[in-house]
Amino acid sequence: MQNPHCETANNQKRRGAIAVLSSLCLVVVVAFLAFSVDFGYIVVAESELQNAADAGALSGARALHYGRNHAINAAVLWAEKNVAAGENVDLVSAEDVEIGVWN
Repeated sequence: MQNPHCETANNQKRRGAIAVLSSLCLVVVVAFLAFSVDFGYIVVAESELQNAADAGALSGARALHYGRNHAINAAVLWAEKNVAAGENVDLVSAEDVEIGVWN
């Protein structure tokens, strides 16, 4: 019968394997953590941009009875009062604002 505390040739080959495996697992866990933080930031920025678009659409719709140009200016004004991803929302009125008919 062998003494369980004696190191055999097989145990010497396996020595340190846990350190390598745990370091690889730690890298994977940190990568998932970084991905989840970045994904959360993207979702928050997207909702802030949607809020800016909604504010512009509502103000543009309210100002539509004063004319097309007034509605576009109101939409740009109120959309640009919002912040998304830590920066002010910037619109190009000719490209970013569309007026149409919905049915």
